[in-house]
Amino acid sequence: MRTLTPGNANVAPDDVVHITILAEAYTAAQEEEFYRDCTRLVDEVFLAPSAAFVSLVPLLAVHAIHVASDTGALPHTYGDQGGSGKTRGQKYKKLQANSASKKSTAFNLRREDGPLRTVAPPGRGQKEYAKARRICDAAAPGCDHVLLLARDNWYGEQHGITIEQQLNESP
Repeated sequence: MRTLTPGNANVAPDDVVHITILAEAYTAAQEEEFYRDCTRLVDEVFLAPSAAFVSLVPLLAVHAIHVASDTGALPHTYGDQGGSGKTRGQKYKKLQANSASKKSTAFNLRREDGPLRTVAPPGRGQKEYAKARRICDAAAPGCDHVLLLARDNWYGEQHGITIEQQLNESP
């Protein structure tokens, strides 16, 4: 576990909100990438002068925990009625058939095609959310909120580039 923002020492411990970010679809080899992504997220959301929650930083402690997945990007469960067309549905038909029986990510999240292009666990996700809560409670006692940071290549698939190429192009 890494602490990305410790909260303010002058704030009563009960007043600090502990947020823990867990890795989803990051392999063991991508652990440092996960921590870099978390640092960038925390900087953009909490620490930058124009960040949305910069005024809350003294009241927040943000932690990150890498949970290794077998695959380094979210699997897809495109259906025949998906919004991205027949070709994409055919391309992922085999993956869809296999994805229900084999977990390839720590929390079993999948990208579902359609108008909202959601990322979700199967069904209502009770097992996956319970697992995230158990990991958070064990590794970061006092954890108030759990966030899953999912590594996904949806944008790259739409534009024919890999996640690595996207990272190299970003400022």
